[in-house]
Amino acid sequence: MIDGAFAQQPPPYPGTNFTPSPPQTQPYSAPQTQETMHHPSTVQDFDELIHSKPLAIAFFTSETCGPCKMIEPTYNSLSKTHTNITFIHIDTQKQFAIAKENQITATPTFKTYLHGILQSEWKGANPSALDSNLSRLLEVARPPLPPSLRGCYAQSPILFSRSPPIEKVVPKLPPVFPKPLLNAISSFLAAKGVTDVLVPPLVAWADVQRNLDYDVENAWMVIDLLRAACADRRVSGWFVVDGLDVIGGIVKTVAKRDESEWQLRVVTVQLVPPPSPPSPLRPSFVSCNCDV
Repeated sequence: MIDGAFAQQPPPYPGTNFTPSPPQTQPYSAPQTQETMHHPSTVQDFDELIHSKPLAIAFFTSETCGPCKMIEPTYNSLSKTHTNITFIHIDTQKQFAIAKENQITATPTFKTYLHGILQSEWKGANPSALDSNLSRLLEVARPPLPPSLRGCYAQSPILFSRSPPIEKVVPKLPPVFPKPLLNAISSFLAAKGVTDVLVPPLVAWADVQRNLDYDVENAWMVIDLLRAACADRRVSGWFVVDGLDVIGGIVKTVAKRDESEWQLRVVTVQLVPPPSPPSPLRPSFVSCNCDV
């Protein structure tokens, strides 16, 4: 469970005499370029695709459908950020057998699947409906908490989605982000949850977090950007599936560091809350069980 949060009265950022550390040599990982959209040609191909991953979504369209062409770029973009979901594109005029098998009567029609079982179906070129149904699919796919944890975690996360002041944070960030990635992150956080704004390339972002030097000045700000972004289900949904090792690495690294680094500990606790409240006698960071 990833909760986004921001302190109610955030402390002022460190002084103005910030000296950037030497840039890291980690190369920028561009967004995934492999094919992320699937185009089945037979009913059997379609059935295999909706069972190939736990999560799948199908987009039934046609060449003569104007609304389909309007929402298709959004659908294609989502396929590149939701890499844990199988995205399927079906032209009903070419794959008539698939459309008939799925009882498609109008385009665009969308269907979501969990383990091959239909979860939702809707019609129309509405980006908000597409985003909300994907979020609902991720929510349904989340496994229930075991009885041993139900007293410590709520199934519904409490999100404090306030973002840090980007215009003040960016000049003080350590130089760990390639400029294109930092621009994408800044635009995403500045949009404050607007669903039409594309999610930054999460594979590249995860690589930056994996290679973060925690000795660099203001390293905590890097964690705080991820904390703010995880208030968006598109980001947290990816990190709890494909980027869980990144979250576990952050928790383990911070837990081993000096307790005087309170800013780093605070934003990490806000990213991943501990499984139980810290003792009042020891109100420092308590790591969660993130063995991955």
